[in-house]
Amino acid sequence: MKKITLLGIAIIALLVVGCKGNDEPEATGNIAVTGNANNISLTEATVYGNASIARLGLVASQCVIGVEYDVASHGFSTPVTYVAQGLSGSLFTCNLSNLLPNTTYEYRAYVDAQGVVYYGEIESFTTQTFGNIASCESFENVTTISADVVVSVNPNLMTGTEADQKLYFCGVAYSESEAGLYPNDEGRLTCRVDTFFAAKDMPYSSYTFTAHMDALSAGTLYYYCAYTSCNGVAVPGSIHTLSTKDGTGQANGHSWIDLGLSSGTCWATSNLGATRPEEAGGYYAWGETKTKDTYTWATYTLCDDGSKEDMLRYNVSDGLTSLKAEDDAATVNLGAGWRMPSNQEIVELLTECRWTWTTEKDVPGYRITGPNKNSIFLPSAGYRDGNELLRYGNSVFCWSRNLSNTLSAQAFYVGASQADKGCEEDYRYYGQTIRPVYAPE
Repeated sequence: MKKITLLGIAIIALLVVGCKGNDEPEATGNIAVTGNANNISLTEATVYGNASIARLGLVASQCVIGVEYDVASHGFSTPVTYVAQGLSGSLFTCNLSNLLPNTTYEYRAYVDAQGVVYYGEIESFTTQTFGNIASCESFENVTTISADVVVSVNPNLMTGTEADQKLYFCGVAYSESEAGLYPNDEGRLTCRVDTFFAAKDMPYSSYTFTAHMDALSAGTLYYYCAYTSCNGVAVPGSIHTLSTKDGTGQANGHSWIDLGLSSGTCWATSNLGATRPEEAGGYYAWGETKTKDTYTWATYTLCDDGSKEDMLRYNVSDGLTSLKAEDDAATVNLGAGWRMPSNQEIVELLTECRWTWTTEKDVPGYRITGPNKNSIFLPSAGYRDGNELLRYGNSVFCWSRNLSNTLSAQAFYVGASQADKGCEEDYRYYGQTIRPVYAPE
């Protein structure tokens, strides 16, 4: 009786195992087999696989078949899926594109059989490398804020397929450090570049292009190189250096600085009559060239009998709207090339520069930084009315050379407090400071 019982148990066990084998296929068998990779170029590769879905009792329309691939260093953390278009027997082909040159990829076949996914072994391939086809010839037109680099390009040196070559670009990379020109771990440049050449649009003969380096800082050493990229992966060429102009100088014994403004206007480093940036310097009525003790209509030399209604010059009758050289305090006191700023130059200073309210040598005022990182300091020198000095320490008042558009008794000036700033207009008799500009004709 005991022998019959043991035999029965064994038969039941065999039946259970047999049923499981038919209804629950294992996800670890050779259902998906990863094949070889060939036709490998800079940005393309063909990989093969085998999907034995007949063993599962399924047909291709019931499965999703293809490969997963990723940059090897990513460890399949961000895989890309390529779905094969049908089978040839059990074989399938995947034509991968948009790959990165000189990069090792890992890939594996997969079969998604109605929710059960089978993977093949992980294999790898490395895309082809390419060389730099551009080189720097010379640099020119160096300013405080920009420079041009002449680059020679030889498209005959391009490698890869026609599809690869359509992804070629050349340019100039530049940085304040040599290390900044080196590509990152994925072969991409992270420094500033000027990309100027797409191979697909150019003839297959050597030629030169001029690349533009902009948004530079004055008086700064820059490292630069020509580079070639394909699908974003860059190959830098030889590294060169250039230095931007420092943007400072003197004219007639007075210092100016180039802030990198669009007009190229250079501003004096201190107010008229001052020897240091934080000094107020002299106070001048508009159109007068000397300082004085009292500032009223009665002492204003450009009106008749102290009347604001009767301007002797710069009025409706003469049509003059900008100071002539003999009435420009900056020109008279500093010499040719120097003058008071125009409205447009004041607006340019307001809009193109960064204004920072600060205190320098115990004097509040604005540190004004230009696009090329050069800067000037405007002290809060206030203004004079009668015998009084008003708003010293909290406001900047500097005359423009331009008359008001509406009232001949008023002229424009730059007014700036910690709370606000702008190009304003007020009575010409007030004593205000002057920050000259240097703009030789």
